Amino acid sequence: LSRVGLVLALSLCFSLNTGFNLLAMSLIPLSLLMIIRACSPITTSLMQSLLLKEKQGISLPEWLCLGAGVVCASVVTLCESAGGGGGLAAASSKFWLGVVFAITSLLLAGLDFVIKAKLGKGKQKLSAIETNFYNALPVVLITLIVGSLLPTPAPDTWAAKFGSPLTDLQVFRHLFEVNAPVFKWVAATGIAAFAFNLYVTFLVVKLSPATSSFAGNFNKSVGIVGALLFFEGNRPHDAKGYLKFCAVFGNIVAFTAYNIIKKRRQNKQKEESSEKEDSSEKEDS
Repeated sequence: LSRVGLVLALSLCFSLNTGFNLLAMSLIPLSLLMIIRACSPITTSLMQSLLLKEKQGISLPEWLCLGAGVVCASVVTLCESAGGGGGLAAASSKFWLGVVFAITSLLLAGLDFVIKAKLGKGKQKLSAIETNFYNALPVVLITLIVGSLLPTPAPDTWAAKFGSPLTDLQVFRHLFEVNAPVFKWVAATGIAAFAFNLYVTFLVVKLSPATSSFAGNFNKSVGIVGALLFFEGNRPHDAKGYLKFCAVFGNIVAFTAYNIIKKRRQNKQKEESSEKEDSSEKEDS
């Protein structure tokens, strides 16, 4: 693809990733959303292998950690779906729609990382600032068009007061009526998000999409625990609650162990390669 085509593809992925992530956040618990997004190393590695044709050297212990993390995420999803009693059949369509949105956002995030890596290397060779600058205008246009025309399901509290579904433009209008000063924080988070995207783009190009995804999993672990204990006040009180908490911490431990094992293997490979270089230099001398 040409540079323009890659930038447009990046803008589309970035916009859809953000949109689906925010939609999922309004439909499922924040802790569950963070757990699903903690599976990003798998999807990013898959995208990197398929699109960049870069072989991902993943050892058996690393695959076991990844598999354990996905199993724990599935257990949390099932526990949350049956949270209101009545089992899986009682889970609302909004809940499962939120899960689908979260997984879709996860796939788009992996594709976003891969395109950024493509733009930062080879013939394109855009810096992190250039990539984000060229990406900004198409993202604004896409967001305005979709946010103005496409209605989406609203949370129950909003639906009771303003109806559902609502477009993003309607949500902004109602929010301005209810709490106009909050838009100062919206502007502040926009500046912080731009700075964060610069940093992420730099990491993706400097390291790799998969490695950057691994590095971002620590803040997800903190976010999961914080969401469970402080925002949702969701402390366990029965067997299902304890099972969910065990699965949450199992997910964190699995992906943390994966990162540690992978880092140790990479360091060992670097040491071996440097030893080979030293021995070859000694032979030449």
